Amino acid sequence: MKNILIITILFLTIVVSQANETDFNLYVPKNIQKKCNGLDDICKTFYTGYYLLDYRYKASLSLKYLVESYEKNASKVVENMEAKNYYLSETIARLYEGTGHYDSAIKFYKLSTKAGNERAICYEGSVYMKQGQIKKAFKALKEGASKHYVECYLDLGRYYFNDEFGVKNKMLGGEYWKLSYEDDSYGIAENYNMGVYSEYKKDDVKNKYYTLKAAKMGDKDALRFLGAHLKNISTTKLFLEEALGSHFWNVRERNNREFSNNYDLYYRLKKMFNHDARWVEDHDYEDKRWNENQDNVVKFDKGLSSLVFESKKIILQTKVTSRSRNEIFSKDIELLYKILFVDLSGVQNVVDLHHELVGRILQKKSFEYSREFSVDGYGFVWYGKYDAKSKELLVRVAI
Repeated sequence: MKNILIITILFLTIVVSQANETDFNLYVPKNIQKKCNGLDDICKTFYTGYYLLDYRYKASLSLKYLVESYEKNASKVVENMEAKNYYLSETIARLYEGTGHYDSAIKFYKLSTKAGNERAICYEGSVYMKQGQIKKAFKALKEGASKHYVECYLDLGRYYFNDEFGVKNKMLGGEYWKLSYEDDSYGIAENYNMGVYSEYKKDDVKNKYYTLKAAKMGDKDALRFLGAHLKNISTTKLFLEEALGSHFWNVRERNNREFSNNYDLYYRLKKMFNHDARWVEDHDYEDKRWNENQDNVVKFDKGLSSLVFESKKIILQTKVTSRSRNEIFSKDIELLYKILFVDLSGVQNVVDLHHELVGRILQKKSFEYSREFSVDGYGFVWYGKYDAKSKELLVRVAI
């Protein structure tokens, strides 16, 4: 009987080991697999769980491997920050939270806090709210907010604003939302909530401003709430101030209205217009430009089109085909000026410039021209160049 038991245990060990090896080879990139050469098997266990995070339907399997990694202290074996208890415990907590295992999520958020990730107390508070443990949630969120952890501000603001703590204080809730927005002015929830707060304060301009930003990032509720009564309200000035850094960003040369290292417009594309990930960043081009001229340039590609962000310019380069003239091109050129202005209700001259450009291209002749225009006191130059033979188009909007 004992021999049969030993054989059974050995068989189970072999089966589990083979399963680990199979998943490791299937999900972990070859170049990463090499990092585990000569190391304990816990290295394979960690990386298998880590790369399974990319597969939503594999959350349970990822959790199994990562919990095993944590229990066997993978941080002593694996040279990866994500394997450290500080991060690993939070990753595990998020997986437990996502699968509805709230008690286990709270346990690992507490372990993450204990390991030095004090911000995890905010996530702990959010899980308490999901459980309906209002007093514990309030205590955790208030403690995190008192230490200026912005992760607590969003939830704390929502709970005050919506009277979820039994203490209705919309103004205090709004102030917490403002703190959250200052930390991430391109966050979907941050902008949506600021829109709600602006509506409460009866500020229609800012209501549209924040709600439109959330809608541009893919929030369907925000798109619905824009409504007919907000359509004709111009928020162009607020968008220009944000893009040019007058009070949202630190600008190197405020008097010259210089873009803040392209960071503002880079994020405007990345988070407001690229939530479906169609545009791909061209790091080789950026490195090349930096090596040649020490220029801080950001470039995105999609099909035949490229968008380039330079110090004071946004540039569209594309090839105009019979199909793109009617479909792709019109969307790309529209994106060029929407990145900067977003709300076109106050920039009719920009729309007119767009129509002029399209009209010139339809004539199928080469051209080169520039137009100066201003919007809310900011001066711009619109430049267009088209080669009818190569069908290459260059459009540049510059300060």
